[in-house]
Amino acid sequence: MILILNLGLYIFFTLSLAFVIKKIFFDYYMKLEENSLLPILIVLPFSFYFSSILYFYNLILFENLKTSLIFLEFLLLISFIYIFLKIFKKKYKRKIKKQNNYPTNFLHFFFYSLFTLNIFIFFVKSIRSPHGEIDAIVSWNRPARFLFRDGGNYWLNNFKIEENFNSQYPLYIGSSVARNWLYLNFETTIFPIIFHLIHYFSVIFLLFYSLRIFLKQNSALISSIILSSSVLFLQISINQYADIAVSYFILFSFILLVCSQKNKKLELDLLFLVGLSIGITGWIKNEGLIYSISLISSIIFFQLLNKSFLNKKNYFLIIGFLIAIIPTFIKNIFYTFPNIFLSLNFKEKISFFLNFDRILSVFKSMFTLFFTGNNYIIFFLLFLIYLIGFKKRVNFEILKIFCLFFLFSTSFIFLVFLQMPYDSIEGIVNAIYPRWQIQLLPAFLFCIFLVLNDKTNDRKKRLYV
Repeated sequence: MILILNLGLYIFFTLSLAFVIKKIFFDYYMKLEENSLLPILIVLPFSFYFSSILYFYNLILFENLKTSLIFLEFLLLISFIYIFLKIFKKKYKRKIKKQNNYPTNFLHFFFYSLFTLNIFIFFVKSIRSPHGEIDAIVSWNRPARFLFRDGGNYWLNNFKIEENFNSQYPLYIGSSVARNWLYLNFETTIFPIIFHLIHYFSVIFLLFYSLRIFLKQNSALISSIILSSSVLFLQISINQYADIAVSYFILFSFILLVCSQKNKKLELDLLFLVGLSIGITGWIKNEGLIYSISLISSIIFFQLLNKSFLNKKNYFLIIGFLIAIIPTFIKNIFYTFPNIFLSLNFKEKISFFLNFDRILSVFKSMFTLFFTGNNYIIFFLLFLIYLIGFKKRVNFEILKIFCLFFLFSTSFIFLVFLQMPYDSIEGIVNAIYPRWQIQLLPAFLFCIFLVLNDKTNDRKKRLYV
């Protein structure tokens, strides 16, 4: 009975917070009201993010007490309800026209069949390997066990065991899993599996749902089929890696960015949320900070081209980012852990950066992986854009931002590879770089399909008027 009560309490806080976030994002900012469970499930990662932060603060302040966590979560839910009631002054219903023809019905059938097959494969492989692969076990699932078992003053000592423990990783997954176990009062591998399945589901349906708002339903279905067809995207989710969660918030950042371009009345609010969303990636993986700086730099760069750097837009964007990285900042500054990058002194790092053979080796590995790592669909879509863009003179603004974002982030990642203290750097690049590419794939598909189906030149067909 107590177990059912605890589980019900956990589900209540998680879904209630997701429901309010859904009302804020979809009903208010996207001017779309749809009374179904799908949008609530899509925004569940945001609920996990805020709850994981509360768990981390509860760990620091109250030694991981369940009663204090419940109180904090109740305050969080009340705060979001207050924000929702404050900003949501009137309802704006916008119905999405449903297409009912043979091509659409076929695409629906194919998409849901493929997605169902992927879910079946996900569960079969997860049952065989319930703890995930080695990176998940060491970097995320083991920290969750330390957080749950040794709360209070002991968790910090456990994170200082060794450098190879990757204890410098953020605690989005670890604290989210430990939070569930704290409610249940026992450990179970079922929740980590469901947790990663939710993120896999959320990314695919967020891509589908967002493009269905902006474009025709067929375009949304095709983009979702392409993402669902990625074997690596599914395998990373099965492995219980954090890359899928990172891809979710990158995708959401670009969706909010497009909304800010189309809705000038709420532009500042939406840019604040862009900074918040991309900043959340820094609480998931260390390279999230790279993505945050890269996207913010890309947006500001185009602002500079328009000679409008010192304006409210950039301030709201940066403030959203700074708020999102507060827990990451607290963890990295006040609770230092062994870090492989800090194991090198300044002189050693400079020698790595100036080593021409090392530079050539990293560049060759990244270049080879990009052109041979199942990226053929990307080049095909880029070729279509080249043809369609010159014929229809479509708006390339969002794609330009993504391309610059990709260039910045790849350059930063290249520098990270150079300073890794490993002799065989090619093996590290081959293992990690494809996962970094997968993190950008959903956002890339979103930007590509917006360009392929661009209608911004026709003001009557814009999402907001």
